[in-house]
Amino acid sequence: MPQDTAEDIASNVLLHYEGAGIARARLWVQNAYRDLTKRRLWSWKIRRGQFIFPAAVNVGTITGTLGSDQIVGVGTAFTASMIGLQFRVPNVPIYTIKGVLSTTLLQIDQPWGSTTLSAIGYEIFQAYVTPPTDFEQFLSVVNPAQAYQLYLGLEQRQLDQNDPQRTNAGSPYVVANADYSGFSIGTVGAIIQTRGAGSVPVFGGGYTGVNQGLFTVEITSTGDSGAAQFKWKKDGGAYTSGVLSSSTGTNLQDGVVISFPAGANYVNGDVFSSVCTPGVGGGLPRFEVWPHVKVNLVLSYIYEAQAQDIFDPAVTIPRVVTPDALLEGGLAKLARWPGPSVEEKNPYFQIALAQAHENRFNYLCERLEQKDDNIYPSDVSYYRQFPYYETTWRSADWIQRHA
Repeated sequence: MPQDTAEDIASNVLLHYEGAGIARARLWVQNAYRDLTKRRLWSWKIRRGQFIFPAAVNVGTITGTLGSDQIVGVGTAFTASMIGLQFRVPNVPIYTIKGVLSTTLLQIDQPWGSTTLSAIGYEIFQAYVTPPTDFEQFLSVVNPAQAYQLYLGLEQRQLDQNDPQRTNAGSPYVVANADYSGFSIGTVGAIIQTRGAGSVPVFGGGYTGVNQGLFTVEITSTGDSGAAQFKWKKDGGAYTSGVLSSSTGTNLQDGVVISFPAGANYVNGDVFSSVCTPGVGGGLPRFEVWPHVKVNLVLSYIYEAQAQDIFDPAVTIPRVVTPDALLEGGLAKLARWPGPSVEEKNPYFQIALAQAHENRFNYLCERLEQKDDNIYPSDVSYYRQFPYYETTWRSADWIQRHA
C-alpha cells in the first residue's frame, strides 16, 4: 500500500477547516516534519561522502603584485580545475583561486597583501573542503589509507595557536571549522550553434558566476585551430575581439573555457552560445583539513543531512515516518490558529484541542524513535580516549583481541 504524500497529509488537515487554505496547511505539515527531524539523529538522515585531494602543483614561478588580485605565472600550466583550490607562497597568507584566466594568469579571492614578489616558487593545493548542500554536521571523517579517524570540532583560533603560518603538511588528523564559502562552481551549458554550419568548438570548465550567464562566441576569421580568430562576450557586455583559437583551451570569464579541436574548419560569421548556471555551494560551511594535504588522498566521511522540504516533487517522506504523526503535528498547529480575521474565526481553534494533538504527535514520534533505534541506536555512546587519533590501537583486530 503506497504511503500518503505530503500533499495528501496537507489535504487531510484542510478537511478540518478549509478556510485555512492549502498554503498554511503545507506550512504546518512541513513544520511538523521539521520538529520531528530535530528530535534525534534519525537513520534516514545519515549520508556518506568523500573528499578527494589532488597532488600539489608547483611548476614554474609566479609574480604577485601588492593590491592586485591577479597572479602572473612563468612556465606555469594553470587550468580551470584549480578553481576553488588554495594558492600560497612561503610566509604569505593562503588565498583561494577564484578564476583561471589563462595558463599563466590566476585570479585570487583577495588582493595580494604582501609586498610585490617576482619569480618566486608557489604551491596550489587543497586546504579547505566543502560538504554537500544538504550538510548538517559531520559524524566522522576517516583516512582509510592509514586507518584512523580524524579529530572534529577544532576552531581556526586553535590551529592559529599551533601553526599560524600553516607550514605543517602530511597526513591530516584534524578537520577544523573555517568559514563559509563565498562562491561556488556551477555548470557550463552545452554549446548551441545559433548561426552558420561550420565546425563547432567546445565549451568547458566550471562556472563561478553568481548569476546565470549567457556566453556568445563569433568566429571572425576562417581557419583551423590555431589560425581561426574569434570574439566573445558575456550577457550584454562588450565583445573581446581578436582572440586566437586554441586546441588546448582559452579561458574566457568566470571559469568558462572554450577550445577548438584541431583538424576542423571554423567559419567566419558562425555564432555559438552557452548558458551557464551557477552552483549552489556558495554559502556552505568550509572546513580546513590540517596538516595540509599535498599528495593524492581520499578521506571518507559520514554526515547528518538537513531536513528536506517534503513538498518538493523530488522528495519523498522517509519510509519510517508515518503520515499520522505529521497529520497530528499539522492539526496541532491548526488548532492554535484563531483564523484569518476577527469576523472569520477558525472553528477548530481550541488550545486544549491543540494540546491534545501535540500530545498525540509526541507519542507517535516516540514510537518512531523506538523503531528507528532498531536501525540506528544513536542514543548509545562509546568511551574513547581523548584525543582519539593518538590511541595505541588502530584497527578492529585490536578490539577483537581485547573484547
